Amino acid sequence: MLRIGKYLILLTFALGLCACSAGEAGTTVTEKDAGETITLAVGDVLTVNLEGNITTGYNWELENTDLQILELAEEPSYAPENEMPGSPGVITLRFNAVAAGEEILKLVYRRSWETDVDPLETFAIIVEVK
Repeated sequence: MLRIGKYLILLTFALGLCACSAGEAGTTVTEKDAGETITLAVGDVLTVNLEGNITTGYNWELENTDLQILELAEEPSYAPENEMPGSPGVITLRFNAVAAGEEILKLVYRRSWETDVDPLETFAIIVEVK
């Protein structure tokens, strides 16, 4: 029994290594990275995880939609912190680094229909792709 457990641990570890090396390189940022410069290579994935609560109507949106070095990889996703209705959670946006250069990635937390109201929060980083 002990021998089988040891092999299962080794197999799990090996599969984890394979999964990590098979995907694209990437960087994940959160609120604590606001104002920082993030350096990527062309082909990398930038994941932005920001706290939010879409059940209130608020969502993180791109402020600058004319990005030249990044493209939105997929629709943003939302993961609530628990199953209770109205629970806050994390909103995830993923971007592909598609060209070399530098630009500011700016996101705003607001209700999409409140265009004449200042955003509740703002998140910005400088992205440098080499």
